[in-house]
Amino acid sequence: MAQPPPLPLMPAARLWKERHAHQYLSLAQNEDGQIWVLVQDVRQWTRRLPPDSILAQRHPRALARCDDTRRAYLQAEELVKLLSGQQDVAVLKLLNWLEACVLRLARKRAALTLTDLRYRLQSADPQPQDESTTFWASCQSLVRPSHWDPRIWRISTGAYGLRCTFLAGLSVVFLTLALSSLIDDLAWNVERVYVPWTWVAVALVVWAGVWNLAWLLGGLRAAVQRNLEGLPVGLAALGAIGNGIVAVWSFSVVLGTLSASLSIFKSYYVDSERSIQTLVMPGPDGLGTAPMLYLKGKVGVGSTLALKAALEQNPDIRRVVLRSPGGLVVEGMGMAQLVKTRQMETVVLGECASACTLVYVAGSKRWLGPKGVLGFHRSYIPGEPLSLVLTAEDRGMGDWYADNGSAKISSTVCWTRRPMTSGHHTLTP
Repeated sequence: MAQPPPLPLMPAARLWKERHAHQYLSLAQNEDGQIWVLVQDVRQWTRRLPPDSILAQRHPRALARCDDTRRAYLQAEELVKLLSGQQDVAVLKLLNWLEACVLRLARKRAALTLTDLRYRLQSADPQPQDESTTFWASCQSLVRPSHWDPRIWRISTGAYGLRCTFLAGLSVVFLTLALSSLIDDLAWNVERVYVPWTWVAVALVVWAGVWNLAWLLGGLRAAVQRNLEGLPVGLAALGAIGNGIVAVWSFSVVLGTLSASLSIFKSYYVDSERSIQTLVMPGPDGLGTAPMLYLKGKVGVGSTLALKAALEQNPDIRRVVLRSPGGLVVEGMGMAQLVKTRQMETVVLGECASACTLVYVAGSKRWLGPKGVLGFHRSYIPGEPLSLVLTAEDRGMGDWYADNGSAKISSTVCWTRRPMTSGHHTLTP
C-alpha cells in the first residue's frame, strides 16, 4: 500500500500550549498570524474527526506540519467549520473557548500589527492631508472606538471591555445627574405645583439603580473576559473593582441629589401627610395679649402656601408659635423664608424638631418656653437611616442654620432646651 505524501512544512513563528478542561492543546502561529491546532490533541474531545490522510485529501491547504515531527496541524478556522455541526457538549465548549481565548486575541494582535504597519508607512512617506479631516477622524476614534457597540443596554454582558464599560456607565450617569439636578431645583420651589415632578424623581432613581447594577455586572463580566484573553488577574480585578466603586458611588450621588423629591413623594403619597394647621389665638403669658399665629402638626406639602395665606389674612400678626415634630425640609425652608422676609418673631412652647427648627431660627427674635424643646438632626433618604453622602437637604439646612446665627450642630440627633442660636430669649413661668 502506497504511503501518503508527506505533509508540507509550514514555518511556525510561535509554538505554545493552552490548557482547556484539564487537557493541553498544542497551538502554532505562522508569520501571517494564522492559528493552527494539533489534530492529535483535538481528538481528546472528539473522535468524529476524520483521519489525517482524509483530512489531507479534503483540506490540502489547511493541513501542515508546524514542527520537526510528522504530526499534523489543522488551521483553526477550518477546524471550527468541521466541528460546528456537532452537538456534543465537550466539542461546543472547546469551540467557544477556542474562539474567546485564542482566535479573538489573535485577531486583535493582527489588527494592532496592521495598524502599526500603516503608521510606519505613513511616517516613511507622509502625504499632505486636510487638517479638518484629520482632526475629525481623530475625534471619531476617541468617541467611537472600533469595538464600540451603540446598543448601550448590552453593558451588562461585558462585551464593551473594561475601559468602554467604564466610559459608557459614567456617560449615562452624568446625564442622569443633570436631570436629577433639574428635578431637585423644581422640588425646592414650594410656591409652585411641584408634587407631580416627584414621579419623575422616582423614575430617575429606579433607572439609576437598574443602570448602575447593569454597569456593575458588566464590569465583572468584562474583567473575567479580559482575564481569559490574557490580561493578568490583578489588572482585571482592579478594573472590576474600579467599575464597581464608581457605579455604587454615582448611584449614591443621584440618590442624595433627589433626596428632597423622594421625601416629598413619601410624605404625600405614602404617608398621606398634608399641610400644617394654622390658628390665630392670643399669645401666652409674658408676651402680651396681641394675637399670634399658631402652627401645629407635620410640615407637609402645602405648608408654605398655608402660612402665606394665613399671613395675608392677618397682616398685623408679628409672632408665630411653633409646635411640630418636623416634616419636609423644602416646606420648612419655604416657611422660614416667609418668616424672615416679614421679620416675625418665633415662639416655641413645646416640641419643635427637624424642619420646624428651620422656621424657628428664621425669627427676628426667638422665644423658648419652659417646656420648649428643640430637636436638630440630619435629613434622611426614605429607606436609609443615613445617606452615604451629604444630600441637597443637608447642605441647605446647614447653610440656613449658619446664616441665621445657629451654633454648629452635629449630624446626629440633638435635643436641647439650651440656647443654641443668637437672638434667643427664654420665657419664664
